Amino acid sequence: MAPLPLYNTAMDKSGNTAFSLREPLLIYGAAKVFTWAVLLSCAALVWGTGNFGAVIKHTVINWDAIWYLKTALEGYATPRQAAFFPLLPALIKFCSFIIKDAAWAGLVISNIAGFVCAIFLYNLTLKYFTKKAAAYGCLIFGAAPTALFFTSIYTEPLFLALSCAFFFVLPDKKWLAAALLAAFASACRATGIFLVVPFAAAYFTAGRENFRPVKLMIYLLIMLSGILSFMAFLYIKTGDPFLFVKAQGILWVSRAGFAAPFSAYIKETANFIRDLSGFSGQRTALSVIYFTSALAFIFMGILEFKNAGFENILYFIIFVVFLSVQPTTMSYSRYLSSAPQFWIIPAVYLSGKNVPRILVFAVFAALFTWQALTALRWIAGFWVA
Repeated sequence: MAPLPLYNTAMDKSGNTAFSLREPLLIYGAAKVFTWAVLLSCAALVWGTGNFGAVIKHTVINWDAIWYLKTALEGYATPRQAAFFPLLPALIKFCSFIIKDAAWAGLVISNIAGFVCAIFLYNLTLKYFTKKAAAYGCLIFGAAPTALFFTSIYTEPLFLALSCAFFFVLPDKKWLAAALLAAFASACRATGIFLVVPFAAAYFTAGRENFRPVKLMIYLLIMLSGILSFMAFLYIKTGDPFLFVKAQGILWVSRAGFAAPFSAYIKETANFIRDLSGFSGQRTALSVIYFTSALAFIFMGILEFKNAGFENILYFIIFVVFLSVQPTTMSYSRYLSSAPQFWIIPAVYLSGKNVPRILVFAVFAALFTWQALTALRWIAGFWVA
């Protein structure tokens, strides 16, 4: 399919892009109603309706979400908790003073952040592509099986919201705003440091004649202040500023260190194909599908962002390459769900003029069905990423 022309239908009177709220809120809100309806139905089916509030808390909040809650309540009491960056636990701690229950505070934060993701994802897409593409991107995001991680207490909602906002302000040369957003992102996830690359590239190309390296260094230092502050805290508390890296191996032995590029993906793809006939429901199936899609999206994205917004595809390539050297694919899908480009690129192609409506309907029907099946597996206590 030929690249779609850059096109924008939401302009205000001054000629600037109008910031849309109504459309993304309605689109994502409808998808969110579906997600919660499925989760509640699955919880009732698996665990019954007795003390249903407790059932929801202890089934929707699962796996890593428990660690984020534990860190919010206890602080960094053990070395293994250093694997969980401080922004989300700090927000949970703050909101729990108002909501009085850390679990519900965490759920409120994640679900509100999901709506913020949708708003900025929609408007970011609208900067470069059609209104239809923006709507599809918002709906794909809400319909995907990884919507679970934007409902439970995970860093994906916060990180994606910050990343979308970062890429939204970057083309407008709002350097300080972009740097501050990246700073919070690096306090949320280690991968936030990758935002320095698209920032530096955009800053350099935007003002080659008046390029100021000292000013750029100040901005980059601001961007890294989130992770640097966390490292300083770890050094003061434990004497090891890199404990957050080592903690990965303490919690998950299979995630310690790095592997040859794409080696884990190739191995798990072979396992996925071998088990496909019996559909064993292996723990890495979702990640294999997501990462395979991401590789395709890179080539598709290069075509789409070649005229403008190149920093988007640059970041996505770095993000995917970093995942490729991880020793296991177990959480690839969860990580990829926090990259804005993972939702934008397929939406652009799906919204093309020559794409049959029946295909669009089939894609969204498949995504919602997939999400429902994933939710049932999640509520039953199985890892899904």
